[in-house]
Amino acid sequence: AFLEGKNDFPNYARLPKVLGGVRVEVIGNFYGEKQGPKIWNDHLNKILIDYGFERCPVHPCLYRFNDTEGFIYTVVHVDDGLMFSNNNKYRDDFMNYFETKVLKTTRMNNVQRYTGMDFEFIMEERKVILSHKLYISQRWDLFSKDFKTPMPETTNLRKAVPNSENTSMQHDTGELRFICDRARPDL
Repeated sequence: AFLEGKNDFPNYARLPKVLGGVRVEVIGNFYGEKQGPKIWNDHLNKILIDYGFERCPVHPCLYRFNDTEGFIYTVVHVDDGLMFSNNNKYRDDFMNYFETKVLKTTRMNNVQRYTGMDFEFIMEERKVILSHKLYISQRWDLFSKDFKTPMPETTNLRKAVPNSENTSMQHDTGELRFICDRARPDL
């Protein structure tokens, strides 16, 4: 997805010495650029707005397309999107349009997982059950093992001395905060 957008400023790179080591201008956007996600998001936003979607002012990753015959709701997380519609023709028409605006797409009609959420569709009752059960159980298994204290009480914080035994818990804390802050275990 990041390759879809174009840089909004002149950007240069140096080729490896085996390729001559020359300085070249980078025309497209690519992974690793700090503005890459923003360029892709601006490109995607333009595609959706041009089609007739309305962007939610409170949650800018949420879009809707409404008229008298149906609706489409779509949510975007970086380069993944999830779409709900009550009209298959609307969905197919939009996807055909979208595929003319980007190089490549992948469609999955029966989504079972999206950004850590598991979906269970019960058609007879017209229900969709969302859960983080697998995500939480995987994290539980990972974090339920014994850990050493990350920082011994004798560590001097005034000088930066690498400690090979100090496994940072920042990533772990972030994963658990996601469950607490973003997941809705009550649903």
